[in-house]
Amino acid sequence: MLIPKDMFLFKTNSFNCLKKTLLLLSFFLNLTACPLNHMKVLRTETCPSVVELNEKTNIQLKWLKGPFGDPQTDSILFLKVLDKDKAAKSLPLGYHFFIQASMGMGHGLSDTGEFKTTNQNEWINDEISFYMPGPYDIKIYLTDENYNELGEATWCSVF
Repeated sequence: MLIPKDMFLFKTNSFNCLKKTLLLLSFFLNLTACPLNHMKVLRTETCPSVVELNEKTNIQLKWLKGPFGDPQTDSILFLKVLDKDKAAKSLPLGYHFFIQASMGMGHGLSDTGEFKTTNQNEWINDEISFYMPGPYDIKIYLTDENYNELGEATWCSVF
């Protein structure tokens, strides 16, 4: 059976139009996936050294391993509790730290792990895993023995 030449050209033009539309859509989605404020973090550091937790307390942060954008690989985060003058500060027994992270597209952590204290002012979490690489808004929460929130530290990391 012979295919009319006009019909073939119409299908080719529709296909080219679809390709261009998908290409433009992909381009705009990539632009919106990583806001410009995250790009600044990419050029500076992936983790601040000290962040404010509340009006009386800071925490010193250090990734001992990672962070890795792979759910099969654990990242290790070390926290040291400091007072406002950045001197070591002890917390009462029963206090807890928690981590939460999210990407603009909704991904959180694959595993939040658990912070364990090595003494009353140093904590480590060796089971943090992220779903994928990219920009994350990361939050650390401090709670008392009744899980009442006492402070929150937030920063953006790109890895």
